[in-house]
Amino acid sequence: QAILVQAVLAEGSCSLGRKPYSSLHASCAMLRVILAGCGAVVAAQCSATSCRDGNDESSLLQTKSAVSHNAGATRHMLAMDMQLNQQRQPSLVERIAAAPSATERLELLKPLAWAHIPKAGDSFANVLLGFSELWGACSAPDALLESNGRQECDIIFSEATKQCPGTMTSPFLDPSVGLFCGHPMLGATYAQTQGHLVAMFRQPEQRILSSYYDVKEDGLVAGGWVSPVPPSSASDYAVAAQGCVTKMLTRAETAGGLTGVDPCAPPAVSAEEAVLARDRVLQDFAFVGILEEWDLSICLFHVKFGGSCLESDFANLHAGPNASKASSYDTSVLEGFVDESDGAVYNAAKFVFRSDLTRYGLSSAACAQLCPSPSAAQQAGQTALMQLKVQDDKARQEKPRS
Repeated sequence: QAILVQAVLAEGSCSLGRKPYSSLHASCAMLRVILAGCGAVVAAQCSATSCRDGNDESSLLQTKSAVSHNAGATRHMLAMDMQLNQQRQPSLVERIAAAPSATERLELLKPLAWAHIPKAGDSFANVLLGFSELWGACSAPDALLESNGRQECDIIFSEATKQCPGTMTSPFLDPSVGLFCGHPMLGATYAQTQGHLVAMFRQPEQRILSSYYDVKEDGLVAGGWVSPVPPSSASDYAVAAQGCVTKMLTRAETAGGLTGVDPCAPPAVSAEEAVLARDRVLQDFAFVGILEEWDLSICLFHVKFGGSCLESDFANLHAGPNASKASSYDTSVLEGFVDESDGAVYNAAKFVFRSDLTRYGLSSAACAQLCPSPSAAQQAGQTALMQLKVQDDKARQEKPRS
């Protein structure tokens, strides 16, 4: 009975999605077999008087008969499940993972679609622009971004993809809303982009705080905040901004917010959207990186799809006032708030990330040899830029209001 309870709980997690994640498919199938076998035994034991008297001879005979009858059914279910598993065509993500070389994996990945999550790695644009293997024999982009300006970014990628067709695809349905570098509502183009998607993910409360300081300090109106009055506290903002990544991964359009193109805008996330977003990360992203482990993520990207690490891969285009690899935002200002739906998405992203590191035999030590970190000079320059931004932010805060 204890085995049955555990199997029921685990089977519930298997059935949450539209289909099991490939590495879990066999275990989910076996759970169904366990349920069938154990269910018959427990049902027989708990029929009529057997639950009151487990030593009753007729009850034992009933149990024996039920187990004997169910053995054939169990074997039949197992054979059917194995047959279905053999008939199931591998997804594009599974084919990419199974490809024997980085060159073959990259060809399957094309046309690449960048799912740019808000406050989760503007700098990945330069990783893609500098990735000469992606652009192949055609004319690769001859410019990198020096800031996180979306218009400049879209222009560079648009020109590059015109010269190199088939390399990248826009995840935006409406070109007037965005092309390559904004924050798309993936539900609108998901049928075309699934399996071709790459993205960096960020710990949800850190992502929310990064957005909050932009809204509060730079006067931006975005990230789910729909009032023209700035948020009075980080916790108030967090409540409005929660579920942003879940919304972006599942919805085909946005209610808008004040900007009209805010993927984080209301309404709130539904239970179905939370499950769908998690499943899409598990099943349909060709590459998943983790912002908090940027160096390791860049190493994984190049090992998986080819090319060498460049210094530009590590440059931060949009360093916040508290941005560094060694520190993070103080979450105590959120007063205990936790973004549940985006937390589930982030956990799924970490699972895919760790699975890929294991698949390709990568670790921090291995990547230190394969993909060295930026030079000391670049790190010093990055630190100086961050200090200047902090000083500028402080000066703005101290400026008397008229």
